[in-house]
Amino acid sequence: MGNKYSTTAKLINRVVYNEKYIQCTFELLEPFHQQVLAGQYVSFRVGDRKEIRSYSICSMPSDTGSFDLMVDVTPQGIGTTFLQNAEIGTQVDLLGPLGRFTLSEGIENKGVFLIGTGSGVAPLRAMALDLLKNRKTTSQVTLMWGERFSKNFIWQEELKALENEFSNFKFIPVISRPEETDQCEKGRVTGCIDAMNLVADTEYYLCGGKAMIEETTGILQTKWVDKAVIFHEKFD
Repeated sequence: MGNKYSTTAKLINRVVYNEKYIQCTFELLEPFHQQVLAGQYVSFRVGDRKEIRSYSICSMPSDTGSFDLMVDVTPQGIGTTFLQNAEIGTQVDLLGPLGRFTLSEGIENKGVFLIGTGSGVAPLRAMALDLLKNRKTTSQVTLMWGERFSKNFIWQEELKALENEFSNFKFIPVISRPEETDQCEKGRVTGCIDAMNLVADTEYYLCGGKAMIEETTGILQTKWVDKAVIFHEKFD
């Protein structure tokens, strides 16, 4: 893919979904194409001190001439502020794609359970799209996404369309602070996992806060899931 550790890209679109999430699309300038693996991220140098901030790629890996980032802007740090306010056409220097939180070899023949909280869903969306549309797996793919409020969910129409198109895909939204009218699983993802009957020959990919990762891993192990098939990306 050329020099993967040094990339120049241009911001070509930004979608504001709600008060929490935006999605930024970048077009590659140098190199013009990249081979991205689902689950990887890019790092920016931002601010006067050129501090590094990293964001997971949420788009399908086959989009080799561009990539999308789904960003939680609520922290209002230097990275999120930059992505929220940069003018369309702004060029950026970045490092990537980077990271080893990627799908394992031969995954098409196994079930995949993707578990994320908050913006941790970003790399999991890329994995789901890759599995279903690129790798054309016929095994079960489940995406569980935990949020505090239903208003924070995005991509609902897309994920529903995936369920309709692929009988082996299931999306499970989980809300920890639900309204009475919410038609979702209520509680925390850890509680939902604890209450489920898990399918054998499945790999688990977890992305979110450190506490969620550790608790979910512990619950999976009490259900006799081998730690060797549990993969994670922690957000501090």
